Amino acid sequence: MEMNSHSKLFLFAVISLTLLILVFPIPDAYAVTTIVWRLGGATTTTAVADDGDAFGTDVLTIRVSDTALSGNLISNTINLTLNSTVGDSFTLTLSETMDTGIFDSGNIALMNDKNRFTLSDSGTITIYDDDCNGGCTANIDTLPASSGALIASSTDNTGLQLSLVETGNTTKTFTRSFNFVTGSSSSGTTLQVTTGDVISISDLETGASTNGFILGGSSNKGAIQAIPSNITTIPSGTYFVSASYNSVKTNLQVTDDSAPGRGSGGLVRPGLVVDSVSSVSSDSSSSNGSGCSGDCTPPTVGLTSNLIRIVENGFSYNGNSVNAELYYTPYPLVEVIVGQQNKAELKIYENSGTGNLEHVGLGFGLGHGESFDKSRATINLDLTFDGREIISTFDPDNVLDNVNVVTEKVPCNSFSSLQCLKVILYHTFREPLEFNMLATYIWDFDRNAWQNYYNHGIQIQGDSMNPPKEYLGINKGHLVHLIESDKNSAIDSQGNSWTFDKGIWTIDYIPNEKIIKKVSSHGIDRNHVLFESYKIEQESIAADILKSLLNEKQIDSDFDNEPKTFYGNFLKRSENSHLQSLIIQEKLKAESLKSQLYPQYPFR
Repeated sequence: MEMNSHSKLFLFAVISLTLLILVFPIPDAYAVTTIVWRLGGATTTTAVADDGDAFGTDVLTIRVSDTALSGNLISNTINLTLNSTVGDSFTLTLSETMDTGIFDSGNIALMNDKNRFTLSDSGTITIYDDDCNGGCTANIDTLPASSGALIASSTDNTGLQLSLVETGNTTKTFTRSFNFVTGSSSSGTTLQVTTGDVISISDLETGASTNGFILGGSSNKGAIQAIPSNITTIPSGTYFVSASYNSVKTNLQVTDDSAPGRGSGGLVRPGLVVDSVSSVSSDSSSSNGSGCSGDCTPPTVGLTSNLIRIVENGFSYNGNSVNAELYYTPYPLVEVIVGQQNKAELKIYENSGTGNLEHVGLGFGLGHGESFDKSRATINLDLTFDGREIISTFDPDNVLDNVNVVTEKVPCNSFSSLQCLKVILYHTFREPLEFNMLATYIWDFDRNAWQNYYNHGIQIQGDSMNPPKEYLGINKGHLVHLIESDKNSAIDSQGNSWTFDKGIWTIDYIPNEKIIKKVSSHGIDRNHVLFESYKIEQESIAADILKSLLNEKQIDSDFDNEPKTFYGNFLKRSENSHLQSLIIQEKLKAESLKSQLYPQYPFR
């Protein structure tokens, strides 16, 4: 059938419209993107400062819905960016649930600071308690584990209860260090974790919490600093964390946890500091919650991270200055005397200016392979925004005395105009330390931190100015008063020796034949309980006298030409099978010979 002109025109219009639709697809009018925060599975617009903790309560997540990605038979992933009003940020990578266009994050922890750890890091907990758990004294106090801090991880949300020790006499500031382990259970001060874990510190008296994060693990979870570290009360409507994707942004308001302070006030939340070899710095687009924004450069007493020397002679002890290396600095052994004043000097460069330095620590008495938190004694200088300088010590064995700190601004080097903060730490020692290595630990207000180590360090000589330490031991159910005689050794009023092992004092074994008696006019005889130690002491004295008499000469010996006595292994006759066999054979021979010679006398 032949079409008329109207039919041809209509058919042309239909074909043209079809082609136009193929070339320019009509937009999906129903494509919608939504982002919601979820707390415990329910939608929320607010969260308190420590939500997303490791105890398994108040789990904080984000759900993104993008209808344009549903039903396309593709397993999609999206990038979701988190930002906080205090300048922290990172990016999550979320995977689609089936083909629904719905994307769910893992747990998001809100932090009071940038407390991001690696598995090799350690951490330090700080609690301020102005009544010392109801028992302040003039000496160094301890918060017992039952009223100290509880530390937990996503892997071990039961966690560990830790006691905390006061940083010095009447400072009312209590600290405890901890570290991490993977693949085995938590114990002591070591917490079991897995990469990607949230870690949480809870004040066992007030319930206030602080969160941290173990770097690595899944890219769909992380932790973000939500409030400044130095505030105690969070003003309403001030701090937010936003989640952004596809030009859509949803804010989460951060609210106060209303946790009270200890005693009559003090810090509301327990403090948490990352003790690491270097501060954690990475690109802000990191997808594992490790993002660093703003200032990511730690202070230095020597080199930058790319080995450019900024500071000349950054460390000095009693006038022995050295150019500090990036981490470990060889240092000549300096001998100091108990009771005499010493002077340590640090020149510190901070890229944001000396006013951004927050903490300077000098540690003494570290052994091989130990980190700053193992220092036997430390001098600490904390600097505040308003210019105050707070000096404290960690000195559980009363090693330090006459501590004073002086600061001034000085040139960092001879070839530029850069300014450093010079910190001079005066101090004396009351007794020697077992190990010699020194360490410094410095961080700024952005929590960028760095540790330096100096070995051989210092050797303290002289007798202790401290009285012998006194302890209590338990023997046969009775408390026994002990006086320290040496490291991990003590004696009681009866002259019995005690040894400190695995956290307890135990009386040394006394054989039954030994008796405890006073020293006779002939000294300690072999029946006295202390005879063995007396003998060793006399041997040492004799060796020293012989050495002084010889005056480095050697004694000629003819021992090689003298007859030698050899001792064998002796057995009872009845237990010597070879001897018994020979006896039987000889007995049979004797019987046979007698029967031949004297047949008239039978052998009996």
